[in-house]
Amino acid sequence: MFKRTSNFPVVPKDKLVAIYRKAIARGASLATIEATVAKYASRARVAEQQEQVEQTNYEDRVRAQTPLFIRLTARILPFALLGLGTLLLSSALVPIASYYISAQVTQTQELSAPVPITEVLEAQVIVGTQVSEIEPETTKVAPVMLMTAPDYTNLNNWLPQSQQLKSETPVDSITYELDIPKLELEDALVTIGGTDLKSSLVHYPGTAEPGDLGSPVIFGHSVLRQFYNPSVKNPNRYNSIFSTIMTLVPGDKIYLTRNNTRFIYEVIRKTDVKPEDTYILQQKYDARLLKLVTCTPEGTYLRRGVVTAQLVDD
Repeated sequence: MFKRTSNFPVVPKDKLVAIYRKAIARGASLATIEATVAKYASRARVAEQQEQVEQTNYEDRVRAQTPLFIRLTARILPFALLGLGTLLLSSALVPIASYYISAQVTQTQELSAPVPITEVLEAQVIVGTQVSEIEPETTKVAPVMLMTAPDYTNLNNWLPQSQQLKSETPVDSITYELDIPKLELEDALVTIGGTDLKSSLVHYPGTAEPGDLGSPVIFGHSVLRQFYNPSVKNPNRYNSIFSTIMTLVPGDKIYLTRNNTRFIYEVIRKTDVKPEDTYILQQKYDARLLKLVTCTPEGTYLRRGVVTAQLVDD
């Protein structure tokens, strides 16, 4: 019986059966049949080798005709795409991880009940800013599934329904400037009232004004730190303007300038709160404080980071 050797490829079963049938029909001997099979296998091997040579020659011709740049690109591109994907993923995850590892913020404990809204209203009356009347919520509202992501350059999307503001900026709105030298942030416009965080920082109406007892509460948008660009020449500076405020540490200076009067505040602490913790708007009149609020970790809207500073002498 014919057996496969290292010199001959395996003969297909159907072909082998056909050879044996024809040989038997002719009355051929076993030796003749094996010789026929060996001859067929030899031709098949030669054909296979020839096909391999032709394939190799074809690949060599294609390779020779392909520009070097394309050949190198084909080899490098998969690794480059893998590296780019890894870089993009790490650029989003590393800031979040580093925030929790090194930001050194204090997370508030769970509260049995939030500060009553009436306390904020009382503060608003004392400051004398025009605000709409807010009624305390008495019923729980089920979560609403949104088809699109909220626009977080609109301050109202940061706040519960009861604390939301009028969308338009008052025509006679009061403005002043904020500077944080450590973050290379200068001449940032702060508007009292309104909800547009694309055009300025927003001072929550009803909270204290610069230099007064209580605490101005200023909201600003943030993105991933690598996109931070607070330059006055950047037309989109307010989209990233508070991205790095949670890197401030006690002792860092914050400057507010209103009507040519400069107020110097010194950072005393940082706090990490839940989005619904609107007690950060609460006014206490035993000190002159300042609160800067943004979304944290940077590039997300999971929580609210609050930097608290105290007014100091010039």
